[in-house]
Amino acid sequence: MCSYNITLSDTLVEKVRPTFADDKALEQWLQKQLEEFLLNYYVRQESQHNTCASDQPVPDVVLRLLGAGLPLDDDLNGRKAYYQHLEEKHQ
Repeated sequence: MCSYNITLSDTLVEKVRPTFADDKALEQWLQKQLEEFLLNYYVRQESQHNTCASDQPVPDVVLRLLGAGLPLDDDLNGRKAYYQHLEEKHQ
């Protein structure tokens, strides 16, 4: 494992320090958080670099919004049924 020194702002350290019993616990927590952040960043960058937009499937929600999904009921809001009810009522 490689080892690097990083400098954090005093404000950040002072905000999280009260939740830890000692500086060793704080240091371990910060190291874990930084490792997770860098790993997630690396994975995201690799996935964006290796995949093309056309390779990714389009979610169903987007297809429905574009009108390419399943057709919706013709009388979605019930307007036709309401108008038909009014016509029958006033005949």
